[in-house]
Amino acid sequence: MPSTKRSLVLLGILLLAFALLAIYAPLRSQDYTITLPTATKPAKPITIALLSDLHSGRFYQDEIIRALQGREIDLIALSGDMVDDEEDMQGAWEFFARLDSRAESKKADSKKLAKIPKFYVSGNHEFWSGEMVAIKQRLASYNVSVLDFSHPCTTLSINGLEIAVFGVDDPYYSTYSKPNQHIDKVVWDRAKWKGGFWEQEWQELVASTIRPTCQAKPSSLESSKQADFSILLSHRPEFIELFRSLPIDLILSGHTHGGQVRIPYLLNGLYAPNQGLFPKYAGGLYELDSSKRQYLVVSRGLSLNYRLPRIFNPPEVVFITLK
Repeated sequence: MPSTKRSLVLLGILLLAFALLAIYAPLRSQDYTITLPTATKPAKPITIALLSDLHSGRFYQDEIIRALQGREIDLIALSGDMVDDEEDMQGAWEFFARLDSRAESKKADSKKLAKIPKFYVSGNHEFWSGEMVAIKQRLASYNVSVLDFSHPCTTLSINGLEIAVFGVDDPYYSTYSKPNQHIDKVVWDRAKWKGGFWEQEWQELVASTIRPTCQAKPSSLESSKQADFSILLSHRPEFIELFRSLPIDLILSGHTHGGQVRIPYLLNGLYAPNQGLFPKYAGGLYELDSSKRQYLVVSRGLSLNYRLPRIFNPPEVVFITLK
């Protein structure tokens, strides 16, 4: 074989290998550590598992469950788009049944997952389905605490630390009428995704909802004491100025799918919904305000879409350790 032809064959093999490596997407575990002030020191480290953007997918479910079973987890945060509007929802229900695992309570690992507190907030795809109310009701049946504007906060004590967990609906909440009836997609399509009436309305609602103290009941005038540490679940991460204004220590988000395309050490993400090209908050741990130690963690998600492959951007289960 002539040397030129051999070189072309070798180049073709290398390009093919590179392409396969780029789209190879095994589930990974991503760890972040946040050091708490001495005044809020827990008795031992607290681990939060962040799951986002499953999109009813079945592909990684076994790996996700194994990753969760392999760690000592104190809280599971579900930051939206776990259920999809176009894919078969049964995939999501199978996953939540495994997280709850009351049907498999004879298994030690299943009991372990079932006992971990789980908190969920909605994403845009769940609203797009037109079945948001039914989705929330079904999630509650799987022992998942649904946080939204009607019930935005709960408190729990973990390792001696009083933690307030807040959650807000996705901005497409504004496309539902007060009786929770779905408004046709064309209504919010006119808002062109950015700067629309629903987005501003949502920010004002979040600002008025999130307070330093967590009320036992939304209608109660009597508040509990201020928590030692506060967490906000918000599907979208791009509302940075709003987040900075809130009395929240840690914001947990998804939505970006990791910017879809990454170049390790050079490009963290090519495109993310509602952030556009080269998104600043595509995935990772971000310090929003160093003076009050406020952080944002964005998950790259758990879905696999063959029509829109991930490039050097594997899906991930995120573990955040507070210590």
